[in-house]
Amino acid sequence: MGKEKFNNNEDYIQRLQLENNDKKRKLIEYTKKLESEDWIKRFVDRDKLINEKNLEYRNLVRNWNELCDKMKEVLRENRMLSQIADVPENFSLNLTEIKMGAE
Repeated sequence: MGKEKFNNNEDYIQRLQLENNDKKRKLIEYTKKLESEDWIKRFVDRDKLINEKNLEYRNLVRNWNELCDKMKEVLRENRMLSQIADVPENFSLNLTEIKMGAE
């Protein structure tokens, strides 16, 4: 725009308005692009977090199942040892009522 000659101030103002509108349009397009890229990043981050939480959940379930299996073995061994020692059933704690994680 530097060395252009304008017939009057209205032509000059109109040219500036057109340039201004073009720059606004480009800015809006650029902003939308950034928002889109940010949205994609947030989406990827969310998926990554979901996958991590699913893995944590599967590990917790697996650990819980292992603990439950071990508890079954403890209860079985306790019954066997109580029978061998001739301990009356009402003399010991009822371990089946004890729950892990109970307060």
